[in-house]
Amino acid sequence: MTLETWEYKNPETVAIRREARTCRGCRHIESVRCLGSVHDVCKLFPHRSLERKCRSYAEVKQRD
Repeated sequence: MTLETWEYKNPETVAIRREARTCRGCRHIESVRCLGSVHDVCKLFPHRSLERKCRSYAEVKQRD
């Protein structure tokens, strides 16, 4: 697996950019315990991978 040019730069920036592509932080994600391990699952599309954002992506609202 080869890396893209932006992946050789600052590790913090690389992590933020990779995380921005995924569904992490979406309010539709739910943690489910199955056979002793915890998995993140989308409530709307349980069969879908969390590696890419869908059209229903909505960020979690921050509480003050």
